[in-house]
Amino acid sequence: MNILLQGYFDRNFGDDMMMRIVMERLKDYNFYAEVSRSELLQPFEDINNFNRGTSVPRYFDACLRVTGSGFLIRSTSGTFYTLSRIHRMSHEKRMFGVRAVIGCNVGPFKNSFAQRVSMHEIRKYDFITVRDNASAEILNANHVKWQQGVYPDIVFSLENGKIPPKSGDCLGISAYRRINTDNMPLYRTLAATADDYIERTGKKVLLFAFDVEDENDLCAAHTIQQLCRRADKTEIVCHHGSAILDGFARCSKIVAIRFHSAVLALRMGIPLVPVTYSAKTDNVLSDLGCDKPSFSVNSVDAEALIETLKTADTPFKLPESLIARANGHVDSFRTFLEGVKK
Repeated sequence: MNILLQGYFDRNFGDDMMMRIVMERLKDYNFYAEVSRSELLQPFEDINNFNRGTSVPRYFDACLRVTGSGFLIRSTSGTFYTLSRIHRMSHEKRMFGVRAVIGCNVGPFKNSFAQRVSMHEIRKYDFITVRDNASAEILNANHVKWQQGVYPDIVFSLENGKIPPKSGDCLGISAYRRINTDNMPLYRTLAATADDYIERTGKKVLLFAFDVEDENDLCAAHTIQQLCRRADKTEIVCHHGSAILDGFARCSKIVAIRFHSAVLALRMGIPLVPVTYSAKTDNVLSDLGCDKPSFSVNSVDAEALIETLKTADTPFKLPESLIARANGHVDSFRTFLEGVKK
């Protein structure tokens, strides 16, 4: 089958990993993407069933959108962007057998109008799975007809063979750059946290840049490094190939800001302290029953973060069934599509 793959193409570890997992699990399907900036497809160059060429079919068996935060609207500009996307969906000349979206969360919304716009968009899909119970409740409250597929985030289904063995005792910090926001208070807090760890333990701190294109966490990582007194004991690890996975394997603790830094730490059995910027992280932790102490990026205090890190020595034990349930996004889509094609 030929599948048009849609998603957030920004050299972002979490979104890239979700799309990789989907294509690898559906290796008997042929995937295509229409992306104007070909460099954004570099993370998938080694996937055999992903076609990077310019020649694409006139007809696809399915248009599959693999997205995390695909249905949130936090600004007036976001509302207009969603309306324009709905308009494009309504007038696309290309033919699809079905439209599907998997792995997403729904919300938050700027206001009730933004929520109605988002619900109008999501109703255009023939098949939907979500990654947290809060999103399911929003769809049900808005009377959206959907497949009732609630599964843990797709990255939780990362195969054991893809996870490198633990190899170090560094502190990992997920650098995060908020757009149109003064990030310096957060950066100073993270730099102070890094310096404390280095001076107490003599170990290194790894600053992870999960997004290396438009959102550009590299800017955050470099600024944090420059603010550190012991910058010589820090190292920046950016998303490329297996660098993030290999870097996490070197860490004994993670300050998890990016959503997928929390998911990856949980999947790899690394103790974490979440510093959340979105309800989506709170929702996944709640669904898992993980009650680890957490902070907000808007108010995290260096002293409190440092004290919490000192006792963050025990990883959260994931339920044994979690990996199989996280496969539900892809497996249920396959079942749905093969049923349609019969």
